[in-house]
Amino acid sequence: MFSMNHKMYLFPLRILKQLFNDDGYDNAGDQILQCLTSACQHNAKVSTRFHFDTSHANQWFHYLGLSVSGLNSSQQQRFERALNKAGFIYSN
Repeated sequence: MFSMNHKMYLFPLRILKQLFNDDGYDNAGDQILQCLTSACQHNAKVSTRFHFDTSHANQWFHYLGLSVSGLNSSQQQRFERALNKAGFIYSN
């Protein structure tokens, strides 16, 4: 079960495709994790889980989801700033 400070990030696949080309989802995930690592300063209590959702008939709504738990508010803010700086567009 997720901790109280669980947060879900949704990265539209259309944006990831623009940033990393057609086959770059692996690279996108790596860069997202780099943003997280820099923000949490190697906090061993952070857990993550990626998943794709392509179930919607309209591809506009397909996304890569990231569940993150264990970040304090300061780490979460640093992570979100790092994502923005890296060019990621996400919703939560």
